Amino acid sequence: MSNSTIPGGSPPTDSSLQWILVIDDEPSMRLLIEVVLRSQGWEVVCADGAEAALDALNSELPHYKQIRAFRLLPEPFTMENGLLTTMGKLKRDAIAARYAGEIRSLYENKTA
Repeated sequence: MSNSTIPGGSPPTDSSLQWILVIDDEPSMRLLIEVVLRSQGWEVVCADGAEAALDALNSELPHYKQIRAFRLLPEPFTMENGLLTTMGKLKRDAIAARYAGEIRSLYENKTA
């Protein structure tokens, strides 16, 4: 199963976004995406799964910005399920309402 994250457009000029995370369980796909993005000027971090991705991300972040809890959802956010607008933006209120229980459990199970 492939879950690659590839944003469109040019590399950012804003220094707050310094890299792209590519998660894919197929090594050849990760390599292809990495080569293409690097050739366009992006800084790329690759991982073969969620845990490896968090390790890669958290190693680059100060402790107060590190991801401590997450949940992988079985369905993507789409216009059809009402979680994206027609412009592809997140419908934050709809997402918060649909996943209220999951969000609450992330904060209840939080470890310091």
